[in-house]
Amino acid sequence: MVMVNSLKAQNIAAFPSYEKGAVYVNIGNFNTANDATGAMSKYQSYGALTVSQKRDNAVLVTLTDTNEPVFEFDNGTGSYLGIYPDQTGATRPVTWFKGYKYYGGFEYVRAGGNITVINYVDMQSYVKGVLPYEMSPSWPLEALKAQAYCARTYGVQNMGKHKTFDLCNTTDCQVYRGTNTASAVTDKAVDDTRGKYILYDGKPISAFYHSSNGGATEDVENVWGSKLPYLRGVYDDNEDLATSTNGIWSYEFTPEEVKDILNTKGYPIGDVVDMYVETYTNMGNVYKLTVMDSAGKKQSFEKERARTVLYSTKYNKFTHSQRYSVSRGFQMYINSSDYSVVSLSGLKVIGADGGIQSLTSDPSKIAVKTASGVDRPRGSGRNFTVSGRGWGHNVGLSQNGAKALANKGWSAEDIIKFYYTDVYIAE
Repeated sequence: MVMVNSLKAQNIAAFPSYEKGAVYVNIGNFNTANDATGAMSKYQSYGALTVSQKRDNAVLVTLTDTNEPVFEFDNGTGSYLGIYPDQTGATRPVTWFKGYKYYGGFEYVRAGGNITVINYVDMQSYVKGVLPYEMSPSWPLEALKAQAYCARTYGVQNMGKHKTFDLCNTTDCQVYRGTNTASAVTDKAVDDTRGKYILYDGKPISAFYHSSNGGATEDVENVWGSKLPYLRGVYDDNEDLATSTNGIWSYEFTPEEVKDILNTKGYPIGDVVDMYVETYTNMGNVYKLTVMDSAGKKQSFEKERARTVLYSTKYNKFTHSQRYSVSRGFQMYINSSDYSVVSLSGLKVIGADGGIQSLTSDPSKIAVKTASGVDRPRGSGRNFTVSGRGWGHNVGLSQNGAKALANKGWSAEDIIKFYYTDVYIAE
């Protein structure tokens, strides 16, 4: 560093470099080898010079504000640059990365030109970096505490989810972006729940959560995975869906759009003539969506695929949850006759008990017993309207539901016990 500081004192851009066990002094940082070679004559008085080429495993550390190089590291494959800030100061240091500030240390794993940045941090700091990005800091404290329980439990239960690190910072795990938007309230929610987890039978649960459920959560096995006793669906009329993001939504799909979306996702189908919800769960969420083409070929999508298969950034149309219906103009064929309706809403039938019943507005729930068997309405209208409520996978805690319950005076622990069956909070 003496040589580097001496050069810097002469306004020469110098920085140290560690390369496979040896330390070098670098002068300048150039875009091309020709630029570097052309500048060598300027610095010949400082001794032997070489041009260092770009290397696939090298990591260059620069100052955030100026991009000035301060250190370069390349020890080949198998060992990587690690940085841990000095913890002896009066305030806890943070490290900037892509505009966000984080506690703890960092490792920079570069191989083949790509860099994986890994943040090493304690669980309490991790949860403080999750909470304000998974739930608004302006929400009630008890809702934030419920979210903190979920984030901490999810974190510990999913340790080692990825091969080279424990958890990613996206919605594949939990959104984690450090301290930028943390507040005194979000930090308090984490501190008030310190060291406590959501447990079932003495073990941390898979604490799944989502934005809003639209009226009911779902048994986990009807979305993905195996049956778990604590992830049972519950009816929930607490959410303020009118003000929740994607609380109430509707999209119209043309048959051509449906065909294109399915074919693009690897589900071959011809000209689409019908799309309907074939099966609902006991909680009223979609279990099976079926699409039929003009040749009578069907493609069916169950569980989570029934939610994600129509998701299209190309057309900017989505199914945000499994709580939806599909409607269009329908033909009802009864004993070779047909009865055309635009909507089944308001129509009535005589039930088995002789009483008059209103038809559901969802034609996929209607079946008609005829001389030739049981028939169902078939589509005749052109476009399909998919209308739903809620945003997310419908499993576990609803964040908007937690907010509503907290506003009603519920404690964080009561909120947790509402959304997760037979659980308790403990260290």
